[in-house]
Amino acid sequence: MACTRYGSRAVAYAIARALLVALALVLPFEAPLFSLFGLQLTSVEVLLYAMLTAWGAAVGLSLLAKWPSRAEVGRFVREPLVAATLAFAGAELLSAAVAPSLRAAALKFALRSLSGILVFFAARTLAATETVAPRVSLALALGAVLSALTALLDAVAPSTGPVWSHFRDAGFNAFGFARAAGVFAYPTIGAMYWEALAPLVVVLAALGVTRLTSGRALAGMAASAVLFGAIIASGTRSSLAGVALTAGAMRLLARQWSPTVARAGSYAVGVLALTSLLAVGLAGRDSLLAQRLRFWEDKAWFGAEYSLPTEPRTVNPGEVFATRLTLRNTGTLTWRHDGPQRIRLAHRWYLTTESGTTSMPIPPGRQRTEILVDVPPGGVTEVTAFAEAPAVAGSYALAWDLVQEDVAWFGETGNRVPVVEIDVGARGQGAAARPSSTAIPAPVGPAVAPAPPGRLALWRAAVLLWRSHPLLGNGPDTFRRLYEDVIGLGPRGEPFTDTRIHANSLYFETLADLGLLGLGALLALMAALGRSLWRSSEELCLGLGLAAAAFFIHGTSDYFLEFTPTFGLHWMLLGLVAARSVPGGRAPTR
Repeated sequence: MACTRYGSRAVAYAIARALLVALALVLPFEAPLFSLFGLQLTSVEVLLYAMLTAWGAAVGLSLLAKWPSRAEVGRFVREPLVAATLAFAGAELLSAAVAPSLRAAALKFALRSLSGILVFFAARTLAATETVAPRVSLALALGAVLSALTALLDAVAPSTGPVWSHFRDAGFNAFGFARAAGVFAYPTIGAMYWEALAPLVVVLAALGVTRLTSGRALAGMAASAVLFGAIIASGTRSSLAGVALTAGAMRLLARQWSPTVARAGSYAVGVLALTSLLAVGLAGRDSLLAQRLRFWEDKAWFGAEYSLPTEPRTVNPGEVFATRLTLRNTGTLTWRHDGPQRIRLAHRWYLTTESGTTSMPIPPGRQRTEILVDVPPGGVTEVTAFAEAPAVAGSYALAWDLVQEDVAWFGETGNRVPVVEIDVGARGQGAAARPSSTAIPAPVGPAVAPAPPGRLALWRAAVLLWRSHPLLGNGPDTFRRLYEDVIGLGPRGEPFTDTRIHANSLYFETLADLGLLGLGALLALMAALGRSLWRSSEELCLGLGLAAAAFFIHGTSDYFLEFTPTFGLHWMLLGLVAARSVPGGRAPTR
């Protein structure tokens, strides 16, 4: 019986290890499969739950064979990463249990998050066998490179869009720049994944290599270039900064352990710089990609000066009249006159009354004036624009504004909008009596979707939400459902209702959702990672640790714990570090 039980336990562990390696490989390739009891399950989630089931069975059989002593349990829970992970899990579950509102949603997210935390413990247990961590690491690296190749294909071949629709709902752009995501739901999530695994790829290439000119090392540099290229194609500038920081950290930390890995860190910085220069060179210095990488010029993308008659004017109700305008491009983008995202001149009417100013609908057929030529930065063009006066007499303001279709109104990016006073009434008779603003039809919707709140506004909203429940927060995953109550209105006075928006920071989101208890547990997890790396003297552990640290670095400006590929990778990396950093520098062999 004992022999049979031992054989069953060995089979269960073997299955769990194989599933862990498979999960590491397919983590980036998440696609919806089917619904079960109202829950949408994805390809990655099915494999994750299968791995956890096999691991749970193996652990259960081990406990039946031999229950651990109190001393063994004490040593386990005192491991830095284990203790910090248990603290974070406890804070999340407690916060969800006492959430002041949206408790059902908070509990649902906490239970889903628990699956990622269990990945930590599964990786910590399964990687105790010496060969498991290298295999999982190789699988992670291969999956990252393959998914990065899909993003590069997404960037250079837009016609492949239907392929990516199996993995995500739509394409993405930032002020006209098409951001590649490949198989990931969002470009930033993909970039964080590639950013995290870049140092691991470099370390794997350098392991056991005495010369960085060997085929294995060169293959690692090429794989790094693919990851860096995908990050550039995604337009995620914070990830470019992140990989530069981790490569520099690799150079500094590895000097005492492995001169080869230290040199590999220097070469990784060089590969990053070369990849960036090559991408910009191929796209062109004035391309949208180059503009995107020049983050210090973000506010200068859209710039315009208008020259037009500004004296008050009287027109008849419903009259179509012409205005001659001279437009100067004072921004850094070329105004394209054709294509789906071309630049056109638009106008808006505002009714002025004693009670204030009311936006008017734009008459059908008179919404846009075409710009007939491309206008480079510094260039000037003249247009004759037509506007149709409102049908109701009164005093109005006519505002002219450029718009990039499906991207942005220039006036909402900080540009001055020229306004002309218009009296609508019989010529020579002045304006008729001003009607009440309630007689004016409701305004039409904007030509483009309202811009999401800025990062600073989201951080302020997170602090305001935290102040209402400082110890345990408002509950996991509640920020995106509550921020609109405290953030105020958008630039056109519209409320923010997009529940996909997070706090754009792991730390501010944790503060608002889990309070001081959750933020303290998160900081303890960071400290535990640093302590575990300090205790280890192994090159692979350094690569895994830097990969895990990349999430904490990037977490200052983005949030990732909602998405299965990134939270799965995050907890898996921490579990592998925990397994490889036990006293003595190596995990014991089972």
